[in-house]
Order: sequence, then structure tokens, then C-alpha cells
Amino acid sequence: MDEKSLVLVQNSANQWEDKTEEIIEYIVDPIEGCVKILYKGNSRKYTYRQGRVRLLAATAVLNPSEVQLRVGGRLLPKADMIIKYPGFYLVKTPRSRKLYEEAKVCVERDIAVDPACKIVLDYFRSVANRIGIKGENEQSILKGQYKYLSRVPNSSVLAAYLSPGSKLKELTAPGPLIYPFGTNASQKTAVEKAFQSQVSIVQGPPGTGKTQTILNIVANAICFRQTVAIVSNNNAATKNVADKLKAKQQGFRYLRWFEVIGAEWDRAGN
Repeated sequence: MDEKSLVLVQNSANQWEDKTEEIIEYIVDPIEGCVKILYKGNSRKYTYRQGRVRLLAATAVLNPSEVQLRVGGRLLPKADMIIKYPGFYLVKTPRSRKLYEEAKVCVERDIAVDPACKIVLDYFRSVANRIGIKGENEQSILKGQYKYLSRVPNSSVLAAYLSPGSKLKELTAPGPLIYPFGTNASQKTAVEKAFQSQVSIVQGPPGTGKTQTILNIVANAICFRQTVAIVSNNNAATKNVADKLKAKQQGFRYLRWFEVIGAEWDRAGN
């Protein structure tokens, strides 16, 4: 069998398995209503009910240099080949061949290859090389970071800034918001806005509850089964957030409590 066709066989757990590379011969018997398959290294032909075997034709071949795939929010490693079949994606790398259900796959276009975006990124790389602080190897530290920016998914905030005419997306919170670290009117508004837009800025003088607001945002993100990264050019700032979590006398167990809430929210069908 070649990549133009995909043969799926339903196993005892009613899951579809990709058997394409194991098959030598595939015969449909319309009279008996069955499919006969001859596997490699076996002289016997196995007979299956037609409902347990699917022969799918490729509908598209995606360019791995122009797209990236996420499954359940997790970014897949760079692939050598991505083939679209009805209801499935086949992803091939030098070491693996994996099948994913289409409903679980998010296809993100890489806008870094678009001419308009590439010009801007190349300009930033050039500037970073000239003005960036030099490291021990006399290479620009900032330029070194740009090597990790080889891809820009079209769903990212950066894509909205690099793409001419693009706007930041308006979002909707996945569910009701919680405020386990307390709140006031302005802090409540800040938390709401954080889940309504791709970019949100929390600002104010010392003592106005910025850290408290961040803690509530973290709590809600975990509750919604989302991922949070807290970064700062000041280690004390990130330590402050960690200390406030520990102040609840639960530490990571406190975060685990939010994960449990999120799981219950999922089971409720939200």
C-alpha cells in the first residue's frame, strides 16, 4: 500500500488502527460483505466484516514547512510528511508514523514564511545582531534567541502584530470565573478582560493588587485546563507569585485543587 491510501482496521476495543504498512493485499468481497487482507510475513488471508475495515483516500498533502499541528493543545514535533484523509491526519517523522483523529487536531499555518512577515522578522534579527548585548562567545544574546523563533503560528499574538491588517482576537471565557485570592471591582474587571482578549495589560501603582489579579488569572486558567507561564526580568516578581500561592498553605496542592475543578467541569459537559 502507498500513502495515497490508508487502511484502518477496528480492534477489539473499537479503536481504529493504521495497518497500511503491514498489508500486502486488500480484497473487498461484495458478495460475502467482507474484506480479506493478506499481511506481510503471513500466508493466511484474514477476513473482516466491511464495517471493521476502512479504506481511505488521501484528500490533501500539507507542507510541513508551512503548517504545524497541535493535538489536545500539545504541539507535535516537526514532521516530514502530513497527509489528510477523511476524518484523520497521518503524521510521519524519520522515526515514527502516527494517526490522529481530525477532531483532536488543530492545524496552524506558519506565517513566518509569508513574505510580509518574513521581511519584518529578518529586520528584527538584523537589528538584534547589531545592538544586542554580547555573550562570552562575542555573539549577540538577543540574536541567539531569535533562532527559536523559526515558526509563527497564525493563532498566536505575534502573528496578529506581524500580519498586515490583522487584529487581536476577541475571546470568551470557557466558563464562570472564580476569585479564590479575593478581588475588588477593578481587579475583577482585569481578570475578565484577561479571558476576553489575546493580550491584556494589568497596570497600577504598588499596592493596587496586581499580583492578586495575576493569581486569580492563574487559578482560572488552571481551572479551564489551560497552560500558564509566568515570566519576568525580575526574579523577585515571579518569586512573589510563588510565595502568594504558598501563603494559601497548599502550594502546588492548591493548584491541584483547581485542576480537579477543571476535570469536574469537563465531565459536566462544559
